[in-house]
Amino acid sequence: MTVFEKVQGKRVDVDYESGDHYVIDYLSEGELRWNALSEVGGEPSSEVDPYDAVALGEDVYMVNWIEEAGVVASQVADFGNGRVTTFLTWPEEGAHGGRGKMVLEGRLTLVG
Repeated sequence: MTVFEKVQGKRVDVDYESGDHYVIDYLSEGELRWNALSEVGGEPSSEVDPYDAVALGEDVYMVNWIEEAGVVASQVADFGNGRVTTFLTWPEEGAHGGRGKMVLEGRLTLVG
């Protein structure tokens, strides 16, 4: 089963321990829309991006997308345990390799 088949017709609520909160809608087998429900500090609060995903196990998927501003998100969505881990990287002058980075962990809930 693909991640799109898993979540089709539902919203994915992603509530990180950092306080960041998003809702993700999978629009098709290759496109998603994320909406920030928390303050994102000058960044867009919503965006539609192409994504790639692979199944890592039963109800566990790695989902990757690149945002317009150059943010790269690599997310492990564990629907079975309701957990999410996301590695973010973005252009940042002076950082190693010219990229800033962050790991976020939190709760994942299917809504609808």
